[in-house]
Amino acid sequence: AGLIGSQYGSEAEFATKLAARSERLGLPARVAIARTKTAAQLAALRSEGVTVLAPEEETDFLASVPVAALRPSAELLATLTRWGIHTIGQLARLPIDGIATRLGPEGLALVRRARGEDPIPLQPRPCPLVFEESMQFDYTIDNLEPLTFVLRAMLERLTVRLEARGCVCAGLQLSWHSPGIGWDERTSSLAYPNNEPKALLAALRLQLEQHPPSAPVDAIRLRATPEVLRPAQLELFRPNGPAPAALAVILAQLAALCGNERVGAPAVPHSHRLDAEHLVPFGSSTAATIPPSSPPPSALPPLGLRRFRPPVAVEVFYERERPDFIRGAGLGGRVVSWAGPWRVHTEWWCPVPYRRDYYDVQLSDGGLYRLFREATSGEWFVDGVYD
Repeated sequence: AGLIGSQYGSEAEFATKLAARSERLGLPARVAIARTKTAAQLAALRSEGVTVLAPEEETDFLASVPVAALRPSAELLATLTRWGIHTIGQLARLPIDGIATRLGPEGLALVRRARGEDPIPLQPRPCPLVFEESMQFDYTIDNLEPLTFVLRAMLERLTVRLEARGCVCAGLQLSWHSPGIGWDERTSSLAYPNNEPKALLAALRLQLEQHPPSAPVDAIRLRATPEVLRPAQLELFRPNGPAPAALAVILAQLAALCGNERVGAPAVPHSHRLDAEHLVPFGSSTAATIPPSSPPPSALPPLGLRRFRPPVAVEVFYERERPDFIRGAGLGGRVVSWAGPWRVHTEWWCPVPYRRDYYDVQLSDGGLYRLFREATSGEWFVDGVYD
């Protein structure tokens, strides 16, 4: 009571806020506060809304409550009825001596509960973390606008429940039922976990616009994938990034247009391929930052390689086993100087191993290019040009 009073002002204010919070979650609740678990439970079962029992009021409140409210066994209830014990007040007035002998351990525990003796501490039973909302319609919906309106209300309730458990939404699973067809399902993975109903609704809407229901819908079910909220450390000398809601909407739009596998943070893959690339979800622990490295000192200015995507196929003529002339789309000329080859051989365990010989060549047109030759096919490609 002291902790509740310091945080909420009074026990009645705490109970009122608890009932209001449950109502916002779509869970109508009866809230009761008393000195013992038994009194609080019976007060919540027998009273509507919010009930706060002072210690001196518990005896009078429980006196008229039927003994059956304590849920004794059928045999014990029949025995008490034969004795003329019908209310908790009558049960509490029984002498404690000899109760265990005549009624057994169950009867002794029942009398102690009736007297307000509750030595067992309150132990909450954790509920499974299933965040799901469902709705059945009186008529079928064949338009996206009314369906979006219903989904907005469902998302608002889901996000409130997620925030109450300290979680964020990492994904959405939307199922709908069409008469004569059955259930269909769409899964929407979020590039940025968040609890913003606007951002989540935008992700669902984009998913429905790309893959709409094939028939009118008469029921929907929405389930959220929870994820523990990770604290983020802001920079002291740098401006803050974009708002999470705006960023989530943009990432959801990009994921809907390009695919979830094409939106994420770059990461270093475990590969020796020179053109290897990999994306991981934003905020993933595998998205490690590459420490900056200092190039070795050199008297020559550094060159930047502007890579071609995809590489340009060329034709290479040899003279004495070295490149002599190169011809391709948009480039060509005689080889003035060259260096190489540098062989890259990896993924030898795959059906098609990765084997390339790289060259740096300078052509008579003044360009400095990087070439590579596929060892398996013998084809030549220009990988990029040095600026």
